[in-house]
Amino acid sequence: MGGWSVASMGVVALFQHQDAGLQMIVVAAVFLPVFVSGSVRKQARIKRASMRMEAVAASLPMVVWEWDSASHRMSAVVGRTDEVFGRSADEVMRVGLLADVHSGDALSFKHTYDTLRDSDGSEPVELEYRYVRPDGGIVWLRDQATLGKGTNGAVIRGVTLDITDSRAKELDLHRHRQIVERMPALTIVVERPGEGPAG
Repeated sequence: MGGWSVASMGVVALFQHQDAGLQMIVVAAVFLPVFVSGSVRKQARIKRASMRMEAVAASLPMVVWEWDSASHRMSAVVGRTDEVFGRSADEVMRVGLLADVHSGDALSFKHTYDTLRDSDGSEPVELEYRYVRPDGGIVWLRDQATLGKGTNGAVIRGVTLDITDSRAKELDLHRHRQIVERMPALTIVVERPGEGPAG
């Protein structure tokens, strides 16, 4: 049993037969530091865990984000936003994601997230789309997102990965397959030494 527990039990026993108001003050005086120190320790643990998660997210080529349905704004962005979006985390928070989604993918992007927001949240979504960086470069991104509960209501939490390189490789492979499939059938004639053409 900890020192605070023994001391608090002793103080409570000592004042057990005193006025109820005095007992409340004594109990509050004894237990308040325990509650406060426990709360401070809990907050410190939460902060350390949050810092570890931010460090992990910053070490991987991805962005972890949260979108608040009530305010229709990004409420958190962590990770390599400069590499993935070509913007700082603050800019992504201010601008959001939809503003820079390629016009050819904007409707499906919006529809996917509107559907997720209005769902029961039991199924996560995955979406690949083109994103236009501020420098005009177009990259392919993949989002994986789920619906969750935030302090102000529903939130969408997601992870965004840059898949431009893998997408380019897939496209190259697809093009090569198309070329091979469209090639006319070839006939190969093999001549063996000493066996020239007939005659």
